[in-house]
Amino acid sequence: MSGIRIIVTYNCNFMCGNCRYKCGPYRKGIMEVNNFRNKIVKLYEDGYRDYIIIEGGEPFLYIGMIYKYLKKIKNIDAKKYIITNGFWGDIETYLYSLNELKEIGLYGIIIEYDYFHSAFTDISTIKGAIEKALKNGLNVTLKSVFLTKDISVKADILTFEFIKKIRESYKNIGYIFECVNTNEQNALLKFKTNTKEKVIMYKDRENI
Repeated sequence: MSGIRIIVTYNCNFMCGNCRYKCGPYRKGIMEVNNFRNKIVKLYEDGYRDYIIIEGGEPFLYIGMIYKYLKKIKNIDAKKYIITNGFWGDIETYLYSLNELKEIGLYGIIIEYDYFHSAFTDISTIKGAIEKALKNGLNVTLKSVFLTKDISVKADILTFEFIKKIRESYKNIGYIFECVNTNEQNALLKFKTNTKEKVIMYKDRENI
């Protein structure tokens, strides 16, 4: 498998301490639609054809832009995912927004939730996001970050407890576990990133 990961914004309503892109509310801007399409098309033509991951920041803060992105690449035959913090889990309108995104090609969402994200949202909101995605027939994966491989620190114990609670309710979703100290991944999952992946970074100074 090979695919494309595209970071379209660094704007986020969370400020997680482990964020690799240093995202937050103070970082503004989002990738222009035609620039998004052109970058995707080029890499797709170069052979990166299995999946496209739209990431931030928090892409769902720009739901209208996400719609435009997916419409621009509707005819590209690849599985399309969005990575999100799931803040919208208790906002009813997102149930209908996800339906519209599914209709123009969204395949699945990857919800990030662990100790770091729990400072900004609760598990009931995450469950709400999972429910909305599943009701729309979307593939759902939960992604969690651990600090240690053996779950030996308090943060990891809390993350493990979150995952247990979610797995009790949802048996048919995928899971991605990353350890930040080793960069190892636990491949228990229906979805995982692999080494043949091209990453496109949004430039803060890009005109939009």
